[in-house]
Amino acid sequence: DDVWTDHHAKMFCSLPQSGESGSVVMLTPRIEGLLGSGRPGSLVGEHVLGSFSDADGETLLRSSVGAAGWQFDDNAKAVLSACDRLPLAIAIVAGGITVDGPHQSWADVNRAVQSMEAETVVERAIDFNLASLDPTIRELYLELSIFPEDVWIPLGVLEVYCPHTPVGAVQELSARRLLAIRGDTAFAEIRLHDLQRAYVRDRTSAAQQQDLHGRLLSNYQNRIGGSH
Repeated sequence: DDVWTDHHAKMFCSLPQSGESGSVVMLTPRIEGLLGSGRPGSLVGEHVLGSFSDADGETLLRSSVGAAGWQFDDNAKAVLSACDRLPLAIAIVAGGITVDGPHQSWADVNRAVQSMEAETVVERAIDFNLASLDPTIRELYLELSIFPEDVWIPLGVLEVYCPHTPVGAVQELSARRLLAIRGDTAFAEIRLHDLQRAYVRDRTSAAQQQDLHGRLLSNYQNRIGGSH
């Protein structure tokens, strides 16, 4: 699990053989062919779990508050196809359909999703979602790139990192399914899915990340009363 790119998969392809049978690795992605396991001599076996069915995808897409009352039509089915029926992509698109937002029908959503030019379906879904997000909150989202993988980030840390960011911004990102949040408000923690984290890191240069790390350290230093 948590293998999303061919780069990661190649690490498994280089595992040493042992005895007659050698090493046996089975990975379970939802993205068929991602691992390139069809190559002759590959030691990696790929068992694709499969995409959502139309019914599964419809249920997830209909969960959008902004799409309440919309008839699920051919445009909605086209949105599912544009997401390759991947649950994460569908959820992010659904999160980007907001009440009083720019999209008033499945046709609007379909046109917007199809117009995104990102390389992967998840990146296109995030692009679609962020396009209608307040620029300040969008900037905050990209600045989450400095935090490590598979780590829950306490809201208190985020408040030091971005002192002027209201809790409402984090709640907005959660409602849009751009991050996960858990815990009571005073002790809440947030976390990005691996592919969401990859998205924000790809859009933040090394120099920008260095500056952001410096800002976090400087803010902590100011909080404790200067240098030591």
